[in-house]
Amino acid sequence: MREQNAGVPSLAEVVGRRIRDLRERRGWSQSELARRAGIGISTLSEIESGQSAPRLDTLVALAQALGAPLESFLRAEPNPLEARLRAVENPENLHALQQWLERCRRYLEVEALLLKRKPSAPLYSLKPTRNPKDELEQIEAIAGQERRRLHIGAEPIEDPVAVIEEAGLRVVGADLPENDIDGAFIAVPECEASVALINRSKPPLRQRFTLAHEYGHFLLHRDSEVIFDYTMFNASSPAERQANAFAAAFLMPRELIERIYDEYGFSRRRGQLPMYGWLLMVRRLRVSAQTLAWRLYNLGYISEVERDWMLHEGAPLLKEMERAFYDEPVAPPRVPTLSDRARALILHAYGTEQMTASAATNALERTLTAVQEYLTAARMPAERAKEFFERIRMVEHGSKNRAEAVGGQ
Repeated sequence: MREQNAGVPSLAEVVGRRIRDLRERRGWSQSELARRAGIGISTLSEIESGQSAPRLDTLVALAQALGAPLESFLRAEPNPLEARLRAVENPENLHALQQWLERCRRYLEVEALLLKRKPSAPLYSLKPTRNPKDELEQIEAIAGQERRRLHIGAEPIEDPVAVIEEAGLRVVGADLPENDIDGAFIAVPECEASVALINRSKPPLRQRFTLAHEYGHFLLHRDSEVIFDYTMFNASSPAERQANAFAAAFLMPRELIERIYDEYGFSRRRGQLPMYGWLLMVRRLRVSAQTLAWRLYNLGYISEVERDWMLHEGAPLLKEMERAFYDEPVAPPRVPTLSDRARALILHAYGTEQMTASAATNALERTLTAVQEYLTAARMPAERAKEFFERIRMVEHGSKNRAEAVGGQ
């Protein structure tokens, strides 16, 4: 038996290596982690060396101290995405990145389990040119072609997460610090997939643009293993400028902008767009004033001076005008931690008995006690579910009455 398992690490060794790796990435000494987890240094040393397997309560304390999901300590194979995130990892975002990695792993695993992988959108290439306007026109055409391919016309996109996932890019939200990256495009060739990381701490309108930006990378730069987006509006590389141009054209089609100009009779001469015109378009297109300023400038509808003013002093003033004239500011929902598609696949895997209740609850990031009765009913036809919940309510009502009777004595 020993010869057969030669070279295969034991569970204690797998757990020990994982704990040591995360501790070192946080920059902590053994004494610091032991203090945070409430265990002895000698105990931690034995665990990290693989000499001793930790008790469950000890492992839970270590996982909580390190800010990593418990199940991530029990796998011999590393998450293929983890190494790609090392470039942006730091002690402040390690916990959020570990959570994000687990979400991605679960999403990709349930896709593989159900054989539900989406075919990818086309990979586009740009013809080499030294003329920036020629490149913008090529990207404009690609954005229009994608809208036609996805059958979304020229109207504002109601649910960009659903649209982009339908095209084959998985979208997973990360609760990173607000001053961290905007997002990232990450290829996962091991799973024949690509994932967009979106920082949910950014303003919702910025998340919306970031999502379209990552979709631009998916369509134009899919051969790249990973692309991190730090400050998109100060893009310095050709790939970032191209993704920005795609996102703008995809979210704000020229056809729709021209229709708005014609509908309200706005002049297309530079320096003529009134402030209420800006406000109408920001709300109609569901974009920020800064995003709209760059789009109108690239279309030639406003001057550089107008653009720069809106990027700085104008945007806060436009927000004040919106609060003065409208009941509610335009505010799209944040990108979810897991998309509707991911959650639907998890529920389908559970409903078809390919996933346990515990695994489904974990994947949905819920506690079993909070959702157990709903999971039980999830596999039932509506009539049986109705009877099931009626019985539960009767039991709850009876328990309440008994408690009140005891309390009144």
